[in-house]
Amino acid sequence: IIKIKTDADFEAAKARMLSDGKKKLYEKATSLNVNFSSNIEKLNAVEKLVTLKNLIVNAGGRKKMNVQRDNINKLAERRRELKNVIRQNENLTQNKKNAFISQVNVNTVNLNQLRKNVETASKEAKEQARIRNLNKLRVYLTPLNINNSKKEAFIQQFQTTNVSFERLKTNINKEVAQKGDLESKKRVVADKIKEAQQFGVTFNFNTQVGDNVDELNRKVDDVIKSTINKERNTLSNKIMKSGVNNEFVNKLLAIKTLRNVKNVEKLVENAIKSKRNSDESEIRNYVKRLGLTNDNIRSILNQKKSVNESRKLADEILADKKRLDLTKFLDDSEVPTKERNQFYEQLGKGDSFSRIKGAVRRHMKQMARNDNIIQVLDGYNL
Repeated sequence: IIKIKTDADFEAAKARMLSDGKKKLYEKATSLNVNFSSNIEKLNAVEKLVTLKNLIVNAGGRKKMNVQRDNINKLAERRRELKNVIRQNENLTQNKKNAFISQVNVNTVNLNQLRKNVETASKEAKEQARIRNLNKLRVYLTPLNINNSKKEAFIQQFQTTNVSFERLKTNINKEVAQKGDLESKKRVVADKIKEAQQFGVTFNFNTQVGDNVDELNRKVDDVIKSTINKERNTLSNKIMKSGVNNEFVNKLLAIKTLRNVKNVEKLVENAIKSKRNSDESEIRNYVKRLGLTNDNIRSILNQKKSVNESRKLADEILADKKRLDLTKFLDDSEVPTKERNQFYEQLGKGDSFSRIKGAVRRHMKQMARNDNIIQVLDGYNL
């Protein structure tokens, strides 16, 4: 600058400054991963370098915030998915599920490794349950008056397939109904009635087991089948109403026993509770990130809307709050009513409040230099 002596030197210095400034702006835009190439290329005045730099920095900041928000949402979704997997697991005890779920919420946890740990624990629990059920199967078969080779066949089937103990008991009962003696049949029907009553089934006829065991067995089976179908329909309606995953549809179709009904019912209830808690947590975090108050959070949650509807409601509350804040600033700055739409439009486009304040101040300075007093007063709607 000291070497500038003539207008030509001055113009040459401006050209170099503009060229170097554009280069720096390209570098800044690249580092912030935003595209302002067209704006930089069209830049033709040194005075506009700082303004464009501010635009680039603001855009980069917004993009970084969006990326951070997306990453937070993706992590929340992964955690929510893993919690659902844990809650719907049929092999783990509730205490074990609670322990794994508490680990999901730890910030430093490796979710992939935790999922593997859940799968390992589930496999071990399933193997232990198979051993217990094999022992129960042997005990159940012992008093039944059917061929020993048939008993061994049932045991072999349980050991070599994935058939459940309850399903195999049903097959055993059919075998007893066809080939067992009267006492074995009575024992099987009595056991079936007792188990059904434990699951809340009510029989509106005499369930005293006598010599009419075949007729009683048929009536008991009809009531159990009707109860299962009724419970299946109830669960189906609950699933559709709650909006949980359709993966339960296959589980509903696979229901064959009253125990199946209770197991699936428990899974569905856990999934609904998990989804409700997860949705509330996502809504709460979103509203907090917007900077809204706890009263706003409670108000939105109390409306029991979906996640997307709650997000829109939070956005509307924030927009109203920003508009009120801007209106107060415009009032304090004595901006004419007719001159305010341009600033509200800036707000609608997502410009920062500090940037809008700067625009207001520049606009008011420009108005102060306006010699046409009639035009100035007209803006105030006096």
